Amino acid sequence: MLPRSPWRIQALFNHAPEDSHDEMRAAYPGLPISRAAADFGGDYAFWYPSIVVAGLHSRFAPVHFYRFDIAPRLMHLLGLGLDATHGIEMYALFDQVDSPFARTMTALGGREPFSRAGAGPGCTSPAPASSRATRRGIPNQTA
Repeated sequence: MLPRSPWRIQALFNHAPEDSHDEMRAAYPGLPISRAAADFGGDYAFWYPSIVVAGLHSRFAPVHFYRFDIAPRLMHLLGLGLDATHGIEMYALFDQVDSPFARTMTALGGREPFSRAGAGPGCTSPAPASSRATRRGIPNQTA
């Protein structure tokens, strides 16, 4: 279960190093309100572990990964409060932006930024596992 309730988020803060609390709050302004809590919970359950695993693996071999935070407007308007979800990036990364699904998802706008998202180098190497991973500088975008 994702840590989205105020008490679960506070429990995570209680176990985090004291000097990281301000940085964590700055990365998720508005905690524990629902939008910030959803971002925090998703990053805690999915993004942060991927950074840790990539950092550990990078001790033995080169590692490349990406973070895809662009969500077509329709995903927000569906009333589900969705941002970029697992798998949505495949349409941009594998040049499938003209597929019926991708065209439908971008029908209300955002097609150009969504299409451009897969065009750049986009892969970065993680910091060594010993460094503290932060969310700083990673925008959450709506196309």
